[in-house]
Amino acid sequence: MDLNDKYSIYVGSARGTITYTDLNPEKKNHYEFAAEASEINSMIWKNETEILVGYKNGIVSTYDTITQKYGKIFDQCRDEGSVVGLGSFGKKILVTSAKGKINIIGPKNKIYSIVTLYPENGTLETSSQSMDRLNIIATGGEMNDVKLWDVEAKECIFKAKSMGHDHLNLPIKTSVRGITFIPGEPSLCCCATKEGHVLIYDERAQRRPVCKFLEPKASFSSITTAYRERNILAGTTKGYIEYIDMKKGKCLRTFTGTCGSVTSLLCDPVEPILFATSLDRYLRIYNLDTKEILNKQYLKQNLKRILVKPIVKKEEEIVPNNKTTVDEFDEIFNNLEVISEETAKKQKAKAELNNKSQKDGDLNTDGNEEISNNPEAVAEKPKKTRKIKKNKDQSKKDGNSGTDKTEENSNNMEVVKDKSTKKRKINKENKVEMKKGGDPNTDRTENNVEVIEEIPTKKLKLENKVKSKKLKNKILV
Repeated sequence: MDLNDKYSIYVGSARGTITYTDLNPEKKNHYEFAAEASEINSMIWKNETEILVGYKNGIVSTYDTITQKYGKIFDQCRDEGSVVGLGSFGKKILVTSAKGKINIIGPKNKIYSIVTLYPENGTLETSSQSMDRLNIIATGGEMNDVKLWDVEAKECIFKAKSMGHDHLNLPIKTSVRGITFIPGEPSLCCCATKEGHVLIYDERAQRRPVCKFLEPKASFSSITTAYRERNILAGTTKGYIEYIDMKKGKCLRTFTGTCGSVTSLLCDPVEPILFATSLDRYLRIYNLDTKEILNKQYLKQNLKRILVKPIVKKEEEIVPNNKTTVDEFDEIFNNLEVISEETAKKQKAKAELNNKSQKDGDLNTDGNEEISNNPEAVAEKPKKTRKIKKNKDQSKKDGNSGTDKTEENSNNMEVVKDKSTKKRKINKENKVEMKKGGDPNTDRTENNVEVIEEIPTKKLKLENKVKSKKLKNKILV
């Protein structure tokens, strides 16, 4: 995977410098030194172009990513101890100090403070702001369990209970080293402890942890969320990173290769890419799925905190070739014909006439083609004309033959009519027999025979009747 010019990476060091790199080997890394050399303890994004930087001496300053220079300096919290965590809420800056206070710096540099703990109860070592609810801050430290604070109401919303007692009936210590909120679930808060615990708290359910994970041989130093749901990445003081699924409470993978404690972790929210810094002064980039080290850079200083921003490349604007000026376009439009309604109708009429003529031409050509394809038809034509000529010559020679022929034709017509009438009678009889259920094919022949046989039988009967009458008359005489 090629990561050149894909991310803008800002790394804070123990000497107070911020180093910028885009992972391009052809470009040199940029180092920006602070006015007062002090260890960087916290870095967050104030907006898209500014970073808030918190130092160990209690000073907070802004860093411009465009000019790559420091901006305003806020030294109101110098006496409160080292800066443990930062946050931004509207135009306000939230600063948590090691002495147990959350300081709110307003737009006119006014300070409002919230006391989180008293010195005898422990220390405050880490804090984190919820990205889903910007007015919520989580705090924790040595012998100081996780607490959630509402900055607007200036009160504690949630306070975690202790882990209880072990098998020897001794209290289980919790020294929180890192806190993070699970994205998309604002009520869930996750922390990593020095004793090897990774705990998830739900403020809606109970004060004790909802999910637990224990690595007895490890001591966690940093924590972050992965790009998958409820997956956590925790760095240890021994130099390896554990990829934990808190749904199942199991370690999926371990990433090795670092020398010294892992100081900060950050994961891409969309892709399986992990950024890690450690005390060996190396910046390493891992692939979460394959455990492969994608990139590795030596940044010359002790690295403490890291921020990453993806580089969005702008699409190149296509500049049109302005060869044709406005005057040329005007000339083109002036030369065009003005089409009115009347001209449009005339053009349509002309087009229809042209189409009709083309169709007629196509039909004529088709007829000629058929004649050309059939040479026999061409040969037959002169024979017909010869026969017609012969008939005309005969008619001229035979003057009266024409009249005789007409009489014969008339007689033939009468014979044809008599035959047609007989056929109609026979067809009617066949239809009647079809209705009764007879077969027409067989009955036709039978009917014809009966008609022929009926004629002589009638004559015989008449003759017999005449003879019988004559005999009677003789007898009477």
